[in-house]
Amino acid sequence: MTLLAQQLHQHGVSLDRIAADAEAVIIFGSRAAGCARADSDWDLLIIGRGRTRLGRGLDLVYIEPSVFRGDRWRSSELAGHVGHFGQTLAGDPDALTGLREVEIGAEAIERKHRQLHAQLRACEQFWASLATWAQAKRQIRLRRDLQRHARLLESDPVPPSAVLDREWAARSARERPLLLRQWLANAELAAATGPWLDPAQN
Repeated sequence: MTLLAQQLHQHGVSLDRIAADAEAVIIFGSRAAGCARADSDWDLLIIGRGRTRLGRGLDLVYIEPSVFRGDRWRSSELAGHVGHFGQTLAGDPDALTGLREVEIGAEAIERKHRQLHAQLRACEQFWASLATWAQAKRQIRLRRDLQRHARLLESDPVPPSAVLDREWAARSARERPLLLRQWLANAELAAATGPWLDPAQN
């Protein structure tokens, strides 16, 4: 039994059962991109009717065929990622055709912009009450979303978090604060400050 089959079995499903009622089943995320750790989640995009299930070790993301083929979804952050890194496991082998050529839309960029604003507000309000481990987690999440926002502005597909972390780790201590300032400026957040933006801790 493959690792994916084992994970599906633990959640009471199988690939055959999922694929039976779907146009296609596509794997995405770090498992598809080849940068997964042993504890990385399995992320499956299922083109068909069903209820999205996000659980420990396995995310089943359902999207109706009409939505999948619509311009709004195809210009989203997830569509850009799936088009570049996704692999079809079952069903229509041409499901991903044309998805790589679709550009990221303004709505996806604005959504990420709003997420960044919300994260910064939450950090300002609750930082002092967070445990050290929670602060570290917030710092990493904020830095990753700044990286994602920068990619979306360039209409580049957003890679898995492991790739973002690897790119960040490759930057020198001198480069990191410069990058953070640039990403904040790109997001119109140049005035943002605080320990949650400490490049040494990200």
